[in-house]
Amino acid sequence: AYIYENDKQKAITYLNHFANLVRKILQNSNQKEALLIDEIEIIKHYIELEGMLLEKDFSWEINIAENIATDEIYIPTLLIQPFVENAFKHGLRHKKGEKKLIISVIPLSEQVIRITVDDNGIGRKASQLINQKNKPLHQSFAMQNIKKRIDLLNQNSNFDIEMQILDKENPQQETLGTQIVLTIKYHE
Repeated sequence: AYIYENDKQKAITYLNHFANLVRKILQNSNQKEALLIDEIEIIKHYIELEGMLLEKDFSWEINIAENIATDEIYIPTLLIQPFVENAFKHGLRHKKGEKKLIISVIPLSEQVIRITVDDNGIGRKASQLINQKNKPLHQSFAMQNIKKRIDLLNQNSNFDIEMQILDKENPQQETLGTQIVLTIKYHE
């Protein structure tokens, strides 16, 4: 669309992020683990691409605790990206007004980190209603696949991963978005 509209600057920006994203994914795709810094770089490129589609009303941030050595900590390859994708696909794209995505990484101990993917989208219930209306026969397998992958990683890797999905609401029970909490314990 940017090329068609002759918006050369946005087309170049989009293609650069896309090329960097594909390159990083290909580099990491044959590895079971990746450095946290590399996973964060993949997420940044992915967010930039998706964010260009949302334009003005979208903001994002990645907060990493100062005492986390992102160039020394390994996590399962492409563990975070599906949750970020779900935030865009099911929460933020359908929201009117300000859209925000916050990813945080904090240490819980020397071998445990917590990663949160927090959006202020329309929430899971509203997203399910939209999906049922638009594609009544469609059944989403994304979250089932993510859960299966985490189960396999817990059985066959050096990681213990816990996942929580929190539907955020205000006191009036109005949806404020969704938060995914991943607790990753590395053991040798």
